[in-house]
Amino acid sequence: MGNCMLCESVKEKEADKFFFNSFWKANTKFDGERIIATKEGDKVLLINRNGRIKNSHYSEVVMELETYDFDFIIDGEMIDQNDDFNILQKRALTTNKEKQSELMKKFPVKYMIFDILKIDSEDLREKPLSYRIKFSTLFLDDSEAFIDFAEYKPVNEMLRIAKDENREGIVIKNMEAEYENKRSKNWVKCKFFKETELLLQQYTINNAGIRATDKNENVVQISGQQHLEVKQQIDNTGSCEVSVQYLEKGKTGRLRFPSFRGITDKQKNEMKECREDKFKYEAQMESFENETL
Repeated sequence: MGNCMLCESVKEKEADKFFFNSFWKANTKFDGERIIATKEGDKVLLINRNGRIKNSHYSEVVMELETYDFDFIIDGEMIDQNDDFNILQKRALTTNKEKQSELMKKFPVKYMIFDILKIDSEDLREKPLSYRIKFSTLFLDDSEAFIDFAEYKPVNEMLRIAKDENREGIVIKNMEAEYENKRSKNWVKCKFFKETELLLQQYTINNAGIRATDKNENVVQISGQQHLEVKQQIDNTGSCEVSVQYLEKGKTGRLRFPSFRGITDKQKNEMKECREDKFKYEAQMESFENETL
């Protein structure tokens, strides 16, 4: 797609620093595929972050965008109608034309516009976001089934709404900033991570540490000093219980984006007891050997 504006990240507990600054507002972090849509004359293109044209994947959106009588460049997220990432993936990854047509009827999508970069010959990218989104009225019509515009609200209000709706997170944006074709601190994503424990049972070694898995094939990369402790525990006992952070859990029990947080306290205590037992055993054996000499 060429370059697009990307987000920095902030932890949820740090989001409150944006609450009382009117320059900052937020919208839902949609769980789909980032798409830049362009229209020039009669030609509409949907282009993802990797520069791939996705017209055949989302043809219902293409047909709706073709109905506008002006040219544009817009930025947004293609989502399943219920914002279900797993369903959207079926649409996003299918290349068979016949299958694409079947999926379109079964799993309709919606293109959530959140920024407007150009209208006809007016390039808006150097204008503030608050000005750019005023053009959203051009894209809002009750007859549109597959296009909508992302709602901007004060950060604390959108945070509450996103939590209530069990969303992935929010994106906090500087309403006075221009559109930058790079990763920018003027857009900040705040994801709502959950935590759980996994019993890791296998691993493979890589340059960063180990890549460990549990019985549900959850994959966790572990680096630094702790990867040696996890590896040793699996080698010695066949498993190691760890805490991980993740976005959501699928129907099969697989976690989306699990990241290692640490060995659980329970596991640490068991490992400590095991070391102490080993030390006591070795001390007893040494004492016994000394007595028999």
